Amino acid sequence: MFIDSKPLRKQVNAKVKEINENSVLPAPVLSEFSYENRDSLFPECEFIDNYMSFDFYAADYFISFSGYPTDENESRLTTIRLTTDKYSIYGISVGMMYCDADKIMKSFGFPKSTDSDKCCYSFPDIKIFFSVLNGIITQTDIEIGTYYVGNKIY
Repeated sequence: MFIDSKPLRKQVNAKVKEINENSVLPAPVLSEFSYENRDSLFPECEFIDNYMSFDFYAADYFISFSGYPTDENESRLTTIRLTTDKYSIYGISVGMMYCDADKIMKSFGFPKSTDSDKCCYSFPDIKIFFSVLNGIITQTDIEIGTYYVGNKIY
């Protein structure tokens, strides 16, 4: 059962603001989705209207808008996948050494999590994953938690 918490929402929003201010992203985390201007938002992307999200695929990133904080709320940018060094999170980009990223993530208050096979850092309702090959980052993902309250039929 989802019970919203104003202190948690405030904490998450402050961390999202910090991420947006210290990163180079295709769009700000938790930015609002507008169906009316979707083609002008990301003209280089292929748009897919999924049953629970609005997804955009580009050559060097993937982004997804879904309800936040629950599936019944307005759609916001909740998932970003970066696959080139054109974009970064806290200055961490694809191609960097993972050991350097680990130090940076800890300096921004993201403890390393053990709940994934990828290198994952967790903050309440926020997860940042690094796919790593031979010590080098090959992909970066940001995920903001969306709660499914079960009142919508998909």
